[in-house]
Amino acid sequence: MELQNSESNQMIQTAIPDLLKLLMDEDLVIVQQASILLAQMSRIEILRSCLIETEQACELIVNCLNTTADIETARNLLSTLFGISINTNLGINSILKSNALDPLIKILDAPLDILVSLSISSLHNILLREDFDIKKQLCETGLVQKLISLLNKTENIEFLIILVDCLYLQTHHDMESKKMVYEFGGTHIISNKFMTKSFQNIKLDNYFIKLLKSLSVYQSNKPIIINSGILQKIGDFFSSKKDQNIQEILILLKNLSDQASKVNYLESLMAFLCNLLTTSETSVLNKQRVLCILANLTSNNENNKSFLIDLNIVFVLMENLHKKELIDESLELLKNLCHGSSKYFQVHEQMKQCGLEVLRNFFSDKNKIKLLVGIVKIMCKDDKNYECLKNCGLIDRLVFSLCSRVDLECIKLCSNCLLFLDKFRQYRDLIKKFLFVFKEMMAFENVEIQNIGFYLYCHFVED
Repeated sequence: MELQNSESNQMIQTAIPDLLKLLMDEDLVIVQQASILLAQMSRIEILRSCLIETEQACELIVNCLNTTADIETARNLLSTLFGISINTNLGINSILKSNALDPLIKILDAPLDILVSLSISSLHNILLREDFDIKKQLCETGLVQKLISLLNKTENIEFLIILVDCLYLQTHHDMESKKMVYEFGGTHIISNKFMTKSFQNIKLDNYFIKLLKSLSVYQSNKPIIINSGILQKIGDFFSSKKDQNIQEILILLKNLSDQASKVNYLESLMAFLCNLLTTSETSVLNKQRVLCILANLTSNNENNKSFLIDLNIVFVLMENLHKKELIDESLELLKNLCHGSSKYFQVHEQMKQCGLEVLRNFFSDKNKIKLLVGIVKIMCKDDKNYECLKNCGLIDRLVFSLCSRVDLECIKLCSNCLLFLDKFRQYRDLIKKFLFVFKEMMAFENVEIQNIGFYLYCHFVED
């Protein structure tokens, strides 16, 4: 029954319908021999195509798979389905029409590794289609639970790779699957498995990173992943390996970082991230991600702020203010570093050393104004900053932005900042020189702007 040459291939081709009928024979030996021949056919492209095109071929294979108690027959039939699944278009369509998903998933509970391996390989090929309807069907049939259970049991690296990729493909852009992973305790299992198996196989590491990236989009998964120590582990990754997908790791870190502000011992991670900012090989998009991660990690975390300040990151951030694509993220991180740390004065001095004049350019953008106002409010609390804030024209620009017809929200932010500065005598005297600006605001057509101008004028005149 060997398929060795084109002549035997042609004979088999015409005999496919009769061969499939043998799967229903009462003689189990005949059924087994037919399954062997089908498995061999599925490995030869031309015969595999003929098998796929034969009417009801997959249905008959699946029916036999559902009824057979013979392990060898089951193995051959699963091997046949795997061969058919290699054809990502017609083959997978044929498998789906034959209702093969249910038996394939049930076989994941089989005690024999070879059966499980063949089944998971077919399911993996099906998932590679990235079809939402297929994912939904697999989810409803219980695939997520089975994959998590298998992941918890196995230690085999090659098998782990395909399991992890199946989970990634199933959860990618599918929130219901992410939720199910969480509800069945999969996030904890996946995180712990990554912690114990990392550094053993680069491919497995990268697949785990992709899966964790997918899961980290679901809010409830974040604390579980963070508490497993993965942020610290990724720091070790950066310091010890060269072959990683940096982009995938940065997306994972960005997803997690908004809930990681209280995490400590991230020095190796932050050091590597800072290095990425100064490397020309790092893309602009990845630099934006790095800045966002660092901004989140320094939110209300003095240790992380102090560490970054000691790395002289302020000079890098001030340089970034001359690069259009990095301004917003750099301002956010600067604002965080300006306060909440015993080393905040170093930040102020380094910013002044680089020149605060660059900040004047951003008062026409409401997103940037919000950050600028925060920085000005923080810096004006220190008397040492007064001369620099005054001489660089930052206060002047803040006042004149009130009548530059920018967004109303920006005008409100700037006016609130001026009222805040009024708490400090030297700034109050400086602002009084601009009463004419508040008068101009009262001539605007917009009633809200008129009111803001009137209030500011009255407030500072009374002083």
